[in-house]
Parts: sequence; C-alpha cells; structure tokens
Amino acid sequence: MFGLDDICGLWEQGAEALRVYMDQNPDVTIEEIACVFKSREQVLMSCDSYAGRFSQSEAWLQEGFASAKNAIMAEVHVSHANANKAVQRGELLNEYPEILRVAEEGLITSDHLDQFLRISDVKYREYFKEHLEMLVANASAMTPAVFSVIISSWRNSINDLLNNESIEYKHFQERYLEMYQDADGQWIVKAKLDSMNGTIVYKALSDISEKHWRNIDSDERSEYTKGQLYADAAGWLAQGYITHTTSAVNPNRDETDDATEEFSFSKTPALNADITISITDLDPAYSTHSYLKRTLNSTSPINRAHSSTYVEQLLCDTALRVPVIHEDGSIDLGRTARTAPWKLKKLLMLTQNTCSAPGCTIPSQWCDAHHIEHWAYGGETNLENLMLLCRRHHTIMHNNPEYEHKLKNQHGPPLLASG
Repeated sequence: MFGLDDICGLWEQGAEALRVYMDQNPDVTIEEIACVFKSREQVLMSCDSYAGRFSQSEAWLQEGFASAKNAIMAEVHVSHANANKAVQRGELLNEYPEILRVAEEGLITSDHLDQFLRISDVKYREYFKEHLEMLVANASAMTPAVFSVIISSWRNSINDLLNNESIEYKHFQERYLEMYQDADGQWIVKAKLDSMNGTIVYKALSDISEKHWRNIDSDERSEYTKGQLYADAAGWLAQGYITHTTSAVNPNRDETDDATEEFSFSKTPALNADITISITDLDPAYSTHSYLKRTLNSTSPINRAHSSTYVEQLLCDTALRVPVIHEDGSIDLGRTARTAPWKLKKLLMLTQNTCSAPGCTIPSQWCDAHHIEHWAYGGETNLENLMLLCRRHHTIMHNNPEYEHKLKNQHGPPLLASG
C-alpha cells in the first residue's frame, strides 16, 4: 500500500528518469513520444480525479477558501482556467464510471473530457445519462476534433427539444468589435464575431489579401505576413465603403505598374457553402440516439455542426450547393444555388428603403432576403414569400418564435413599407 507522498515521489522519480533518458537518447521516435504522452494523460486525469474529489469533500471550506478552485490556485499557483478545468474534469470522471473506464484504458484523452464538459450542464443531464453509452462509444472511436462536432450537433438537437437558444444565437448576442488608439497612435482591434458575420468578413479579407498577394512582386512576397495582408485588406475594404464604390483600391500602388490593384465585390457579400442536409436533422423530434449511432458507423467526414435555426437562416439568402437527403433516403440534387436572385431583391428594394422590421433604418441594399415560409421546408422563392431583413433582425427572426409570429402576421404593404 502506497501513501500519497510515495505516489507523488514515484511521479517525480519518473520525471527525473525521463530527463536522464532524453540526455542519453537525443533521437525520439514516434513510438516513444506516443508512450510518453499516454503516460502523461494517465497522470493528468488521475490529478483531475483527485481535484474533483477534493472539491466534493469541502476540505477547502475548512481552510477558509471560497471554492476548491481558489484553494488549488493559491497552493499550486496555477491559473483560474486550469484549476477550474481540473475540478470539472475530475467531477466528471468521478460521477460517470463509463467515462472513467475508457479514460483508464487510454481510449480517450483529456481533450475528449473537455468536450464532454460542454454538455455536462444540469439542463442536459437527463439526456446526457440516456445517451452516455453512445457518446462514450463515439469519443472512443474519434479524435477530439471530430468528437467536438458530434458534441455540437448533439447539443443543438437537445437545445431544440428543450426550446433553448441555439449556440449560434448565443454567439450572435455576444458579438462585439472594439477599436481604440494607443499612446503611439496605433489602432488596436479586438473582436468576437458570430458565425455568419465572421464568415462574411473572413471571405472578404481573404479574397482581397489573396489578390493583393498575387500583385506583389514574387521576390517581395516573403516580406508580407498573413496578418499584414489581412490588415491591408481591411483598410482597402473600408476605403471602398467610404468612397461609395464597390471596389477597394491600394492607394500606395505604383502608377507605372500595369498590374491591376483594384478589387471588386458584390454589393451584398454572399455566403457560399457546400453542405449536405438531412431533413430529419432539422426535426427536433428526430432521435438523437439514432444520430449518435449513425455517426459512429459512418465513413463520411464530419466537418462542422450547426443548429437547425442557423441552417434555416443560411438557406434564406446565400449561394449554396445543397444535396438534400429526404426521409426515404432519396437525394435531391436539383435544388442547387437557391440564393434569392438579385432581380427579386432589387424589386423588393424598389418598394422599401430599409429593413422590413418596424423602426429599423438599415438600408435595404445591406439586407438579407428572408423566406417567410422557410426555404428548407419548401418555401418558394418569390416576391410573396420574401422580405428584406437586416442581419440582426434576420437572426432574431429565426431564433425568436414570438418575434417571427408577430412580423409574419403583418400583411402586404405594411410589411414591405415599414422602416
């Protein structure tokens, strides 16, 4: 029987022995690094499990600390984030033997545990316990990156069942962009963008910086970092707006250079995506357990998961190539590139100058075309089924049923003439 001091001493001896081994064997093989990391994971998860037990024991309270996390931070000098994560992972391992078993067998890592923590809230507990076996099976068979997509999809499905806000809507509410000038005159930019706005900004900056990079002399390209190209692209994008044109021009270009340095853009940047939609995935009543079973046995790559409301909004006004898988397993390849046509949007703009939401003053040319009856469920792309909404109200429309009902109940001219 080892005491705790003996166990910690063995770990320290192991660490010292590893350092000696590295000095004597400078070449490291793949097998060796894998062995070291597997041992590291076992030690890390043992520490986490002990931290979880410490939290539940409330011994920290007797020592005058406000929480187990604060006690660990004070005694071990780790960050709040690391202390919090250790306690949370430990509580997870101690509460669910199924997860502890695969962790001890080396089938999952601490990165898998971090993904489990995303759905360990009390509001998910009933469904978490019900689907735990399949969740553990998926985790054991997948890398943490792929498993994170499974977790996102599972959480989106449960949020639909519970009528919770989607994670995309939560990100939309938390969006921000701050700019300030420091004492030296340099502008500092901090931002956290929601998925849709972030994608549009990324697409625009990537497109401008790529064209700029091609215009740079090949001998000078190494002088530009990706961040510098993006910074220049942001400036040119803003210049295009300020000068009321649809192009952005590099003001420092050499006038004697024949190479074009003008970048043109559409008036409303469009999102483009290659996605496959299963109609059953948009149905909250569809079995999440069946989804987990399907992903476990699937050979198809899993890239990203979105909530049903996000997909519905995306399908309203964007350039898409969308194979739709119907409930009977048939695949509809005909509904491709169903973005609201520019001619229809232009007709809508002739009837209104701003967003359709009452009181909103966002110009109509900056708005999305929203399908009143969702395109995903067969809504037609025509004037009677379209309305112009700014990105903010379009997002609210797809995530707030009361607001959607209120706006949909406005008829004809009052709806199109609002603002």
